[in-house]
Amino acid sequence: MSRAKTNNMIKRIVDAAMTVLLLCLMAYQVTGEMAHEWIGMGMTVLVIVHQLLNRKWYGALFKGKYNPYRAVTTILNILLLISFVLTAFSGMAMSGHAVPFLYGMALVSFARQTHLSMSHWAFVLMGLHLGMHIPVMTAGLKPKGRTKAILSCIFTCIGGIGLGMFLRNGIPNYLFFRVPFAFLDYEKSGWLVFLENLLMLSFWAFIGTQAALICRNAVIKAETKRNPLLSVIAAMASVIIGIALTLIFPAAYGQASFGNTDWSVPQAESEQNDVSAETEATAKPDSSATVTDSVSVDDGFMPITGGSFQMGSPNRNGSTGILVESFKKGAEEVGHSVEVINVCHANIHPCIGCVKCGYEGPCVQKDDVELIRKKLLASDMVVFATPLYYYGMTAQLKTVVDRFCAYNSSLSSRHLRSALLTVAWNSDDWTFDALEAHYKTLVRYIDFQDCGMVLGYGCGTPGMTKRSKFPQEAYQLGRSL
Repeated sequence: MSRAKTNNMIKRIVDAAMTVLLLCLMAYQVTGEMAHEWIGMGMTVLVIVHQLLNRKWYGALFKGKYNPYRAVTTILNILLLISFVLTAFSGMAMSGHAVPFLYGMALVSFARQTHLSMSHWAFVLMGLHLGMHIPVMTAGLKPKGRTKAILSCIFTCIGGIGLGMFLRNGIPNYLFFRVPFAFLDYEKSGWLVFLENLLMLSFWAFIGTQAALICRNAVIKAETKRNPLLSVIAAMASVIIGIALTLIFPAAYGQASFGNTDWSVPQAESEQNDVSAETEATAKPDSSATVTDSVSVDDGFMPITGGSFQMGSPNRNGSTGILVESFKKGAEEVGHSVEVINVCHANIHPCIGCVKCGYEGPCVQKDDVELIRKKLLASDMVVFATPLYYYGMTAQLKTVVDRFCAYNSSLSSRHLRSALLTVAWNSDDWTFDALEAHYKTLVRYIDFQDCGMVLGYGCGTPGMTKRSKFPQEAYQLGRSL
């Protein structure tokens, strides 16, 4: 085998390996954070190898004439390289496993949004890149007549399904920085995640193939030219199918708003998976749960020395819970008794404003608030723990606070000590301004004695939180009581 053939075979193997790793990287909810980072490092190595194998291409950039095909592939390759570089850089800036010593080399909130956008641009551009080379790789295959028409229809439909998945999963929002974090379905089967990614990649490969056919058609002899409208029609048909599927089957996950910095995922089973701690608004309170189930989860309210820890995160194993456990450990080490009350999974209804309680009970609504009231009034301190939802506490925790109405006087007369533990994806200095103002106003109104706040900037996942200074701050706050 000649050296040229050997080099071409190596290039094909590297390209195939890069495609496989790309599909794995886009399946974060299947691989988990640690595997995601190491696969990313492998991808980075393959990108470097790919550049070395194609180093002659760089030397020929300013030589020769540029026909439409060469111009498009050149622009595409440069954009793909830029997206790969930015994806690798931003990923390393958030790394907690592969290269943890590089963590924080860029502002985490900036790195996160850059990584989210650039990784999806790399996905799109990789599909187009593959598609531009498919006509060359399949030049020896020349189906004719009915077979060719059937294959064209099949690939058009596959591409359309891929576009439908692309739109349904909200990928355009990631591309254009419209959301600061990814909406991932952790309950979806792993094989289905990979299939969806393959279909989405197939759409862009299909578009790239049609673009390549149009570009190559412009420079071939007249007698062998094909009607360029055929490629345009195929691409348009695929797009129409994708849009139609999106309209028929709406997105499973609502698209996020700019303000939401901390949503909860429906499933967060372990730190090894290290899923985004509060990144998806799908968790629902369990109406069958009761507040007597006092477990150390990041969902509720904390009494100290007969005290309560109010934790407002629906996610049981997220970033809020890490601060809670750290605070609890510190408080218990100096002799306090700490109890966590799970308010997010309790049976609690919103205040209806009837004021039949006369601000001193009993409330007309019969739910778990009565148990919470007894625990709070028997406490010396209450700690509010919540992730940041739209720059405030969670709705579940706010519902409990609103129900203070029924025992407002008794609660005020206790002069309880209080504290606030909170986390958010954002690292901007104004991130907690609204929540901090709300908490301070609440403390002032109910005559609590504020003992401090731990404001967890840039704590988007359990891994990010554990690597931050905030668990230690929560621990020290607990020990200081």
